[in-house]
Amino acid sequence: MIASKEYVMNKCNEYGIFPSKKYGQNFLIQEEPVNQASSALEIDAQDVILEIGPGLGALSEKIKDAYVETHLFDIDPNMVEHLKRTFAPFSWIHIHQTDFLKLKWEGKCKIIGNLPYYITTPIINKLITDAIDVSYIVVMIQKEVADRFCAVPGNKDYNSLTVYLNYHFEVKKLFDVSKNSFIPKPKVDSTVICLKKRDKKQEVCDLTLFYKLVRDSFCFKRKNLRNR
Repeated sequence: MIASKEYVMNKCNEYGIFPSKKYGQNFLIQEEPVNQASSALEIDAQDVILEIGPGLGALSEKIKDAYVETHLFDIDPNMVEHLKRTFAPFSWIHIHQTDFLKLKWEGKCKIIGNLPYYITTPIINKLITDAIDVSYIVVMIQKEVADRFCAVPGNKDYNSLTVYLNYHFEVKKLFDVSKNSFIPKPKVDSTVICLKKRDKKQEVCDLTLFYKLVRDSFCFKRKNLRNR
């Protein structure tokens, strides 16, 4: 499977499936981001892979060659039917029509996906609050959001979400993807980032209080912290 404009348009016309505004779908039409993202996941033989929003399956096609247990999650019934047709011969690939935000997942995993912009933060929050045992995440997200995730103290993009995310993961920006790499073309560019679970982190007695303190610190930047 080649992620090209010709391939994508032919596939859409063949099966009568097209990007849905309802689900925030944009299909990649260039091969290089697919190759780079799949390689960045560093798949080992014992891994279990979860792909969020596989769409036509360009990333899934690359992942299948690793021959590891793979689960594809898509909410769009038309995409799910296409994925079932495409990957039916591969017993290690399991396809689920479900909203990932409602998923209850148990067990270790790695995650890859091209996340719709409007659910990027809810998905990241779910992975943390559900305590999903994910060791490695490679996702394509809106560049502006990636800049916040990867910001450093003193940068204008550094905020409470940056602190929250970096407490749990080592966050690294991998590469940018132009908006011209998709159909339909979104209004903004994208970035692929890697999140690696921190094996060691500072012990926090009350995570809820910690998160509240961080949020309040950014909401009231001119206030002084004091003991009560």
